[in-house]
Amino acid sequence: MWQQETKVKNWIMKLVIKNIILIVISAVIVSGTGEWSEDAEDLVSTVEVDAVLGRTASLPCDLTPDTNEDRVYMVLWFRKSGGKPIYSFDVRGRSFNKALQWSDPGAFGPRAYFVTVARPAALTLSSVQLDDEGTYRCRVDFKNSPTRNFQIRLIVIVPPHQMLLYDKSGGDISGVFGPVEEGSALVLICEVRGGKPEPVVSWLIDGTPATQYIGEKTDTHVVVNRLELQHVRRGDLNKTFKCRAGNTHLVPPQEKAVRLEMNYSPLVSLTLGSTLNPHDIKEGDDVYFECNVKANPREHRITWYHNDRQVTQNMTSGIILSTRSLVLQRVTRREAGQYSCRAANARGETSSETVLLRVQYAPVCGMSSPRVVGAALDESLQVRCSVNADPADVVFLWQFNNSGESFNVSPARYGTLNGSTSELRYTPASERDYGALTCRGTNSVGQQAQPCVFQIVPAARPSPPRNCTVSTGNNSNWIEDSIEEAIDYLVVKCVAGYDGGLPQLVVLEALDSHSGVLRLNITANETNGVVVFLVPLEVLWSGGKALRLTVHSKNDKGASDRIVIQALSYQDPERRTDGSQSLMSGMSSTAFWTIILTILFCTSCALVTILFIRKKRARATSKQQTQELQLNSDGRQYVVAYTLKPPKQAQPDILNPQPDGNSLDCGVDAVKNGTFHTSESDSREQASISDKMSTSSSTMANKLVTISTSTLSRREHLIAEEIPGPESCV
Repeated sequence: MWQQETKVKNWIMKLVIKNIILIVISAVIVSGTGEWSEDAEDLVSTVEVDAVLGRTASLPCDLTPDTNEDRVYMVLWFRKSGGKPIYSFDVRGRSFNKALQWSDPGAFGPRAYFVTVARPAALTLSSVQLDDEGTYRCRVDFKNSPTRNFQIRLIVIVPPHQMLLYDKSGGDISGVFGPVEEGSALVLICEVRGGKPEPVVSWLIDGTPATQYIGEKTDTHVVVNRLELQHVRRGDLNKTFKCRAGNTHLVPPQEKAVRLEMNYSPLVSLTLGSTLNPHDIKEGDDVYFECNVKANPREHRITWYHNDRQVTQNMTSGIILSTRSLVLQRVTRREAGQYSCRAANARGETSSETVLLRVQYAPVCGMSSPRVVGAALDESLQVRCSVNADPADVVFLWQFNNSGESFNVSPARYGTLNGSTSELRYTPASERDYGALTCRGTNSVGQQAQPCVFQIVPAARPSPPRNCTVSTGNNSNWIEDSIEEAIDYLVVKCVAGYDGGLPQLVVLEALDSHSGVLRLNITANETNGVVVFLVPLEVLWSGGKALRLTVHSKNDKGASDRIVIQALSYQDPERRTDGSQSLMSGMSSTAFWTIILTILFCTSCALVTILFIRKKRARATSKQQTQELQLNSDGRQYVVAYTLKPPKQAQPDILNPQPDGNSLDCGVDAVKNGTFHTSESDSREQASISDKMSTSSSTMANKLVTISTSTLSRREHLIAEEIPGPESCV
């Protein structure tokens, strides 16, 4: 009992003493004699609070008592520089929501309000001013717990107030910078004024921090940052260059941005329509492409290409061109391939990368059809059928039909070499086995509409050509026409023989009979039963002394016998001298000038004759007509003179050499210098002609060279004795 009374007395004494202390403190506060103790400052920690000029600051002060039974009596705020409170929160004898709040008009006045619902409670200060910066103390008095003090240092931040962007020449930049030329240097300068503490200035390119800048500081309140790019490139077009300046996280930093414009040729890319599956396009589908262009200045022309060939609008064919798109309606396999678009502006033209358009289609025959295949009875054939298809995985079906029956070929008789080629083993055993073989392919798109056809026919080697003729290729107006244009070929015409049941080719060959060297090989197709060869005249005097012309036919079964048309020979002028002197070296001065005058006289006569013929438009009435033509070959100039003789009697058209091979009955003989070389006696006769040239100019002035078909000569040896030729075989 005594102990309980003692505890009660002690509790009452403590309460009395604490109330006395509170009364004394209150008196001190009211009387204005309270002082801020430096020792008290050392006993509490300091919390820094940042506040932006003109915005709201929050100074925390924890009101939580040590025990749940305790409660706050009073909260007082002091500024370090003064001993009097500048704000009080009194809850003695009342609830928190009815607390008495007082704010010193000389300090915060109505800008301060103590918020107790927050954790921790805080003194909220609106419209922060520069003078508000400093150190503050919050003192909390509890009913039972000891008094608690908190120290807060308020820092007032001043954001930068001005930002300028300009180029290296000092010109102000706003919104868009440029246009600049591709490859040139870029310099942007950002100047920031004001700010406490000093703001951090940086550059961002399309939102990514840039490292190509240099920071500078001109004075206490100005910060300059310089961005430099040595070479702007195409990728820099329309990029955003942003200058950023900030000194606190409480408010967003100041920013100013410009967009870069450039002149360069367009950037072009091509894409297949976004709604299309490039791996599932079939014949009959609609397809479209989109051409994406970045150009400054704007492009003035867009062109489209398919496999490097320009695409033009053709609405009938389903080709539609719009501003930046190409539409292909009901595509076929012919529209498959590489597509590209090109855009042009004032700076130039640029092409996009190609885009492959794959058009899947059912098989179609990949060879000429129908195709004739010749075969003898019991001859084994391997018939290959190739188709074009996408996908190329094809299943084949072979069929046979003739005039009396039609059936499917057993799959055991054929196989697939690759996805799109099938081979059939076929042997005709009787006449009934000749007919039409067809093959048809099927893939995932569909079945082949038109099959590949092979006509199996009886076949053998062809027969040789017949009725061959040789001419110079002239027409009825050859004398007039040759003045403007020289003919430099011979025309060989033959009637084609039996083709053996297969398509045939006819071949003409010119063989040097002495050296065995093949000088010419010409292959011609049969046209309406006739084949025509053009033999260059230079072949007649190139290489050896004698050429042998032959013709033969060939087909898939072999070649016919060779038919000899004519053996040709010639002799160069150098071979007719003794090797030590030229023809002119042995002539006297008188003979030389006689020949010259004779040539001039003959030339004049020839011109008069030609003009006369042109004017009268008539042909010579003599039995023999001498004609000449001029031609160039291998750097030499030649004159061809020949005589056309009427046939004495009908002769066979196929011309063959004499059995002994020493002389020719008819045909074409090509020579140089007015000579016709067939034997030693002929050579002696030719030498005699050359001797006559130096002694008898009057005889030479009135004669021209006459040969059965053609005579070739250099101009300086044009004049010669008339040489009788063989009778014509035509």
